[in-house]
Amino acid sequence: TATRRTTKRRSQQKQTRREQRQLAMQKLRNEREQEELRQFQEEEQERLKQEQEKQQSKEKRKDELRRRREQQEQEELESFQREQEQLQLSTEEKQRRVASRKDELKRKKEQQEQQEQEEYFREQQQLEQE
Repeated sequence: TATRRTTKRRSQQKQTRREQRQLAMQKLRNEREQEELRQFQEEEQERLKQEQEKQQSKEKRKDELRRRREQQEQEELESFQREQEQLQLSTEEKQRRVASRKDELKRKKEQQEQQEQEEYFREQQQLEQE
């Protein structure tokens, strides 16, 4: 019976050591899995952060391009308006010059007619005096 007890005790010790080894192995596996999970989460967070930064950069670039385009359109519009004003002023100036020239020709014509009438009257007076 003593041998049996010793055998039983040894068997239980073996069993306990086997269970402890298994627990230690399980603990190592759990720790490894925890580390892998932590690393995966860190990598995932970094990937998401980079993706977010990339998206923000893309949005910023898009906004900058839109702002530049709007600014360019505004400058083109202002330039066009200035050209239109210049054309308008140019047209008005031409119209003033044409009107001025017409007035000048009209005055010259009236002056010439006046001179012709005066000359005619002088000739008439000379003829009457003779």
